Amino acid sequence: MSLPTFTTNRLILTEVTQEATPCYKKYFVNYEIIKHHASAVLWPYPIGGVEWFVKNKVLPSQENNRWVWGIHLKTNPGELIGAVDL
Repeated sequence: MSLPTFTTNRLILTEVTQEATPCYKKYFVNYEIIKHHASAVLWPYPIGGVEWFVKNKVLPSQENNRWVWGIHLKTNPGELIGAVDL
């Protein structure tokens, strides 16, 4: 079972996949963005940390005890700009 896709007037929310890692990395290792995250997020973010997080934390728990959607602008649906999880 895959997560449903949601859309708003401006956004598309899709299931996070391993293929989204390069886009996720582009924003997650940017201090101007990550400084707004919880203090539990390390800075500087470790090399390979995004790949490890997606592979070992997001994907194994997806649909079990966690649901993670990637956030995409409708004007650029191929680029993940963030994520939201429950």
